[in-house]
Amino acid sequence: GFQESLAGHVSTFLEKVKPERPFWRANWGVDANPNLPQFPLENAKDIEEAEQHAIRRGSITPENAGEKLFLRVERQTFSRLPESQALLFTIHTFVRPLKEVVTKRPEVARKLCVSVCQLPHDFA
Repeated sequence: GFQESLAGHVSTFLEKVKPERPFWRANWGVDANPNLPQFPLENAKDIEEAEQHAIRRGSITPENAGEKLFLRVERQTFSRLPESQALLFTIHTFVRPLKEVVTKRPEVARKLCVSVCQLPHDFA
């Protein structure tokens, strides 16, 4: 589990964040769900919405993927506050239709293509 495999590494990383040197990282994914919050399913409405997205995923073809899929990018930052030494974690999420990304942002489309092509074949 997390405690055995990652907890020590995470603690070491967090201890090294200094006020004068914040850290940031980006995560990305492609999904049929354009909603910003994607929390665990907690009630019937969440489950119904998840089922709708599953149905939507099942109807995706190469011809309609641009309309039905969304690129989700998260920019996450870790900053140490100088006086309290508290650690501040922020996250900013961008969600755009895949078609918009491909047609209006060719440099992003190229990077996305390179990243997807480098994924293991059994990743999806």
